[in-house]
Amino acid sequence: MLDSMPRDTRKKIISTKEMLAIMNDMGKRILDAGDYDLQVAITEALCRMTSEKQRGELASQWFSMEFVTDAFKGIKDFEFETDCRKFLNKVNGMLGDKRRVFTYPCLSANLDKHELQIPADENLEEFWIDFNIGSKSVSFYIAADDEVR
Repeated sequence: MLDSMPRDTRKKIISTKEMLAIMNDMGKRILDAGDYDLQVAITEALCRMTSEKQRGELASQWFSMEFVTDAFKGIKDFEFETDCRKFLNKVNGMLGDKRRVFTYPCLSANLDKHELQIPADENLEEFWIDFNIGSKSVSFYIAADDEVR
């Protein structure tokens, strides 16, 4: 919906008090979401609602910590998945005892007798597994393979 909207219209919508308040709440929610997939969805929504330039201007309002603001500014649209992973790994890691998503690199993963493969992304350096306290789940992303179901 936002992608098809003219840039001027989108800019007017996100500059309203109500929308700025919603985006501020979304930014805060990333820190305590407790589920990696929810964190990705919120991050993607913030990125889709704004241009990269606008994110640079608004990120300091969304996040109270400069470290998080700088990490968020590093997300590029054309590398969203990889940059979002890096951003959320930094955010969750720096939260220390307050984090609700624990992310660890893993060497390999197996499901029954099938070895699961790292997603096909040349910018992805490691295979990550997320332990989500909020949703009480474990998540990881694998390469799509028609044989493993």
